Amino acid sequence: MKKYYLMKNGGQLGPYAIEEMYAFHLTADTMVWYQELGNWKMVKDAPELRHLLVKPDNSKKYWYLGGLVAFLLLAGAFYAAFKEKEGSEKVAKALASEFSYYAMKTCNSATGSNATFEVKDWECKDKRYTIDVISTWEGTPYGGNNCTHEIRSKLMVNEDGTERDWKIMDINGCMETDASSDYSVRAFLRR
Repeated sequence: MKKYYLMKNGGQLGPYAIEEMYAFHLTADTMVWYQELGNWKMVKDAPELRHLLVKPDNSKKYWYLGGLVAFLLLAGAFYAAFKEKEGSEKVAKALASEFSYYAMKTCNSATGSNATFEVKDWECKDKRYTIDVISTWEGTPYGGNNCTHEIRSKLMVNEDGTERDWKIMDINGCMETDASSDYSVRAFLRR
């Protein structure tokens, strides 16, 4: 019967039968010897003993990797949720207020009054604001009775109020009545 030897903790152990070698939980760099090898070699270089190698337990590595991925996802979500917005709500409201007054004066220059606004959402990138704003005011449509005008707009404007542009998202019936008979209202609504 073939005999095998191994080095553990600096000392030579053996001889052992191949069945006994399983008990040592050999790693790839454990030094072994048997007659056909000639010199002492690592198990990974000993063809007859490679099948005895203990497979590394990678489960911890995957737990760590999974934990790292989960941490990075949570950190990204936390950052996105709590990062400070560029620009300021105060500036967004001031720009929305100015736009609402401008809309009233453009659409109902003679009869418009009590312009108000509501900022639904806003963002700022590179000092250019995009503001979702609802503007309302009292006014008399051409040849009609006093009513509340309301428009919902997407306002795009620089922080300093320059380069103002807008897209009308929705209007109420009072504005429809004005638009049907007044060119300046249609021009403001871009119809």
